[in-house]
Amino acid sequence: MESKLAYNDTSLSRQDTLNLIEICNRAIKITRINELKKLIPDLDYLFLFDYAYCFYADLKELMALTKNPQIEYLDVNFPNGLLESYLELNMHIDDPVAKEYIKTFEVQNWKECFKKYQNQGLLPILKDNEIIDGYTHGVINTNLGTASSFSFANTFLDKGDRTKTILSILIPHLNEAYNRCLNPQKRNLLHLKTILTDRELETLKWLKLGKTSWEISVILNISERTVNFHINNIIKKLNATNRTHAVAIACSMGVLEM
Repeated sequence: MESKLAYNDTSLSRQDTLNLIEICNRAIKITRINELKKLIPDLDYLFLFDYAYCFYADLKELMALTKNPQIEYLDVNFPNGLLESYLELNMHIDDPVAKEYIKTFEVQNWKECFKKYQNQGLLPILKDNEIIDGYTHGVINTNLGTASSFSFANTFLDKGDRTKTILSILIPHLNEAYNRCLNPQKRNLLHLKTILTDRELETLKWLKLGKTSWEISVILNISERTVNFHINNIIKKLNATNRTHAVAIACSMGVLEM
């Protein structure tokens, strides 16, 4: 059956959208780390990259940039033990990308971050490994007290709105897959269809189709303010950080079909 998932963004082509749907469908089925590690290299037909890694950490430790934080990480294919050295030497404390990410919780381009800071200690190490650019994005969950990040590096990484849009849509689904792998018991305790009202489920369905609050208000014949009220309730009930993350959680639990 053809998916009806849609994204209202002019920076994505139809093929981009179809590729995203395929990847998100695969992410929903992931329950083991090795499955996630196998999926990530296949993202290169969405955007070009050579290296990738993932972090999953305690939110308070991340925000404080403490030494020796408790971090779960997945080293997909970073070169020469670079990721282990990064953690052992507490390079995250002076990492411009980490600093910028915890300020905004938005997609970060590495080159843009390094331009903002005088401390360039990490940059020569990256260049020695022929890594001169990359992107980082993740999910901050204040309700669960956790944070994840997914990083992709390449010498000639595709820049612009397209890559940022793809990452903003894709990462919440990868985060849910990573969370299931690390904490399989937590999501199994949720019964989303019983904690969401019929109106919230209906609103969630239209969010999955890429509709704005105003468009949903017209479809459901209710005010935009009421739609936003339902969306805020959905986000709270699902322990999500935003609309995209809420859709990713609902899809991962089978409440919504991709």
